[in-house]
Amino acid sequence: RRGLVLSQKDRNYRTHLIDQNIMLATLDKEGIIQDVSSALCRFLGNGKEQLIGKASHFFDNSDDFEELEEEVLSQILTGKEWQGEIKHFNHKGSISWANSKVVPQYDENYNVIGFVNILVSITNKKLSGVDKLTSMLNRRRYDEVIVHEMQVAKRNEHNFTLVIVDIDFFKKYNDHFGHPQGDIALQKVSEQILSFINRPNDYAFRIGGEEFAIIFSNLTLEQSKSFVEKIRKSIESLNIDHPQSTVSPYVTASFGACVIDGQAALQAEQLYIEADKALYLAKEQRNSVAMTQWREQEELRKLCIPASI
Repeated sequence: RRGLVLSQKDRNYRTHLIDQNIMLATLDKEGIIQDVSSALCRFLGNGKEQLIGKASHFFDNSDDFEELEEEVLSQILTGKEWQGEIKHFNHKGSISWANSKVVPQYDENYNVIGFVNILVSITNKKLSGVDKLTSMLNRRRYDEVIVHEMQVAKRNEHNFTLVIVDIDFFKKYNDHFGHPQGDIALQKVSEQILSFINRPNDYAFRIGGEEFAIIFSNLTLEQSKSFVEKIRKSIESLNIDHPQSTVSPYVTASFGACVIDGQAALQAEQLYIEADKALYLAKEQRNSVAMTQWREQEELRKLCIPASI
């Protein structure tokens, strides 16, 4: 009897360790959560009572969760395991990432009756791609993210926009005020840009000294131009003194962008070249936005210059 008691205690302890340290959920055949570990609850920022009985969506609540859910179900309902990466936004808007593995469960006749979903957080790895000065994603993350997001936009047949941003006459700013003050200006500009990055598939990056990139999807040429123009105006409205600038008494930025449609066969490197060409046009005037639209079988160029300052 004493041995049975010790064995039960040992099982309870192992169960407790799994609950606290492994992100694990059991789901029914429709993906409804039947049970969830405390470790996974902490990752998601929800209590068990908020999760059990609800649709899991395999714990991805990004803009493309429907496509991911369809992909997972089409695979695991045939009895095959699924592995991939999920994104989850908590109620404060903070994003976490995890590698996910979904394993089918069977009855005695080998019919699929549910699933076990095991997740491993990769958030720290993702955040290692953040630029320390500006809190933006860095160039390495840009190279990774743009390829993935272009694939998602193409799959959904959405437009995709890349914007390259360059602070006007920033070398003159640094020469006049010094690099420490230049770093403060970079932080203020980046914070302003980040304040416009509100959708799960919008991203901003610092890709060079005073050069930034913004990517987003599912906006037309005119919508993209309007969105970027708001960012341009908001940077100037920071009223950061720049006496060496020849276009404004304040720090300003030039924006070059390329919008591609869902059928475009451009690679990320080619898209960057097109956006950089637009930036070159914008820098002829400074404190302006130049937009290019690329359509498959037809290259359409539009130069969008804001009203005189």
